Amino acid sequence: MSKLYICNTTRQRWHHSFRVPEMKRLYYVRIPAGSQVEVDHNLGEAAHKAIISQLERYGGRDAASVNGKLEKFPGLFYKFDRPIPVDDIVAGHDAVLDHAERRSAGAVAASAMAIDAIQRDKTGQRLSSVTEVEVTEEVKPGNKPTGKEIKSKFIVSPDGSDSVKLPEVV
Repeated sequence: MSKLYICNTTRQRWHHSFRVPEMKRLYYVRIPAGSQVEVDHNLGEAAHKAIISQLERYGGRDAASVNGKLEKFPGLFYKFDRPIPVDDIVAGHDAVLDHAERRSAGAVAASAMAIDAIQRDKTGQRLSSVTEVEVTEEVKPGNKPTGKEIKSKFIVSPDGSDSVKLPEVV
């Protein structure tokens, strides 16, 4: 009987309940951040396929796809028979962080454009010379800065158009 491993490459614990054909109740799995668990190998192949189809609904991917493009990756991998290598877990974690940074940048751009749109008169003329949005990650009291804190700035050009296409925010 094959073994099924599920890996969580995010910074959050992941809890999920699965419907398994052979069981009347839900099958529950808890995966700590950055680790993997072996799903009960006594469940059988049909149950493993049901679990995988449910994982794929939430964006779960076969660990073989870690070398491919991982856009909009939620951080769940699965693999049969052998544990997922640490390098694949790290690559998945990097993809999760990259997606979060892209989503964050899109939200900052959308905010700046919304502020700029609000600061126009009825004819569409700008009431301010420059619209600027700055996002800075603050360090919690008692903690030292690591140098990896997020800091970004988005400026809407004074001669900019109000028909700019925003980056996709997902």
